[in-house]
Amino acid sequence: MSETANNPEPGICLLADTFYPRIGGGETHARLLARELKSLGSPVFVLTRKHERDLKAIDSVDGVKVVRVKPSGFPRFGKYLMLPAALWALFRLRHDYEVIYVCGLRVQGIVGMLAGRWFNKRVVLRSEACGEWSGQFVYTVPGSASRKMNPLLRAYFGVRNGLLKRADRFLAISRVIHEEFTTGGIPEAQIATITNGMDFTPFISVYPDKRMEWRKEFGFGDAFVFAYSGKLNRGKGLEMLLRAWKGVIAQKPNVKLALIGAGGAVPFL
Repeated sequence: MSETANNPEPGICLLADTFYPRIGGGETHARLLARELKSLGSPVFVLTRKHERDLKAIDSVDGVKVVRVKPSGFPRFGKYLMLPAALWALFRLRHDYEVIYVCGLRVQGIVGMLAGRWFNKRVVLRSEACGEWSGQFVYTVPGSASRKMNPLLRAYFGVRNGLLKRADRFLAISRVIHEEFTTGGIPEAQIATITNGMDFTPFISVYPDKRMEWRKEFGFGDAFVFAYSGKLNRGKGLEMLLRAWKGVIAQKPNVKLALIGAGGAVPFL
């Protein structure tokens, strides 16, 4: 008998392209959400991709079950290649959940909706970035002019969104994404806007002597320091930040910009 059958709370499957130990905004959000749902008594597990060969297919993170499907590798196309395996896993585990919570609807939204319709499950779609619904994430870099979308891609997003519109609920993390949903024809009653929170528990106060030591180590001196923390790749608005930064240093020379994070190639730096 499944855990869901013995628990009055509905079982929840968090469907995500990638998950811990990969570090990023979406991965961190999914991990914190899974941990919080478990603490509230909801039977929850994570379905994600086995992006590294040495990761376990069945694992536990913060006491939450994690199911990883193949393939390993393929950093750019892995999220597409995992679709059949993810759908099969949702079928095998269909008695363990009533709700599919999709973390990012670019690709996994399709799998979540197919499983929801075929296995009679509720589906919640959470957009993690601007342009996921409209499809502009394919062509448009934040801060740059929009480009016309290829007609074939436009047709694809039309078909995809026709399927996604049947979700039970849509979550937006910002006003802009909320407006993207409404512009795309999603009724207001189906949309909830919940901005990203932050867990301050891991952060500690820095003593003045340590602060001065780090300023010296990184060459900040007495400059006023601005910091960006996040993935260092395209789509995060770094191009726009660097363009704006030229104007800042032209007026205020005694400032520094620190980019903190990991990611793929950043040829614009």
